[in-house]
Amino acid sequence: DNQIGSSGCSALAKALPDSHIKVLNLECTNIGNVGSSALAGVLPNSHVTTLNLARNLIGGAGVSALAKALPDSYITVLNLENTFIGNFGFSALARVLPNTQIKFLTLARNEIGDAGVSALAKALPDSHVTTLNLEINRIGEAGGSALANALPNTQIKTLNLSKNEIGNEGCSALA
Repeated sequence: DNQIGSSGCSALAKALPDSHIKVLNLECTNIGNVGSSALAGVLPNSHVTTLNLARNLIGGAGVSALAKALPDSYITVLNLENTFIGNFGFSALARVLPNTQIKFLTLARNEIGDAGVSALAKALPDSHVTTLNLEINRIGEAGGSALANALPNTQIKTLNLSKNEIGNEGCSALA
């Protein structure tokens, strides 16, 4: 793992607007919410279309900063797997999702529950998301049902809900 940390990420963020980088992979680099916030500040002025921040302790605050920048960015692929965003960060992301260009969204392993996925379900019909990975979260029957109600009005072609707690009612709604 390359532990560039928040200071390295901040330095990288300063150089990003003058670069031609389209794919930025910062998985497991210990950037934290400070590094995520630094990236958020420059994303609208960059050429980045794919952003992988998986396995970083970004938290709700870091994702909220990122969410504010996404509508003005070129990001079409966003990987926030195992970034500890929780329901707060998830809801912040859901609020801006319809105003972004995101098509591929990975939010696996974030302990997202029914409240967070319900907020996402409301945003999905107005978004461009075609692939959604919600694997290994805490989505229960209510969250599964909320997604099921939204799906017919979305562009989603690929949905990963494996290893959640959707139960019989949620599965029946999704079937």
